[in-house]
Amino acid sequence: MVAILAGVIVLIGIVYFGLGSVVDTSERANRTAIRSMAHAVEEYHKKFGRYPTNEEGLDVLVTTEFLQPNPTDRWGRKYNYRYPSTRKEVPFEVWTFGADGVPGGTDENKDLGNWDR
Repeated sequence: MVAILAGVIVLIGIVYFGLGSVVDTSERANRTAIRSMAHAVEEYHKKFGRYPTNEEGLDVLVTTEFLQPNPTDRWGRKYNYRYPSTRKEVPFEVWTFGADGVPGGTDENKDLGNWDR
């Protein structure tokens, strides 16, 4: 009986901590992609003297070969772009709404953007 209980506790620990590392990995991958896209936006700005408009969005970075085609977050959704930014920390915004795809949230559902440094 004690061995079964110990096994269940070990299994719970593996699942709990294993899922935590999956969330961390997804967050790291999204942060890396966001940094890459923000860098591409800055390179576009250097070359053309302006930031992409909201209408052009990140798609213009693909057509001008600053980004690979179809950049999507870890949940298969396109990243969001806004210029000018509504945040004082950055001139433009690149972000994902997280796993749930809606604004706000915590853990894997939290929004991640280029304003998070």
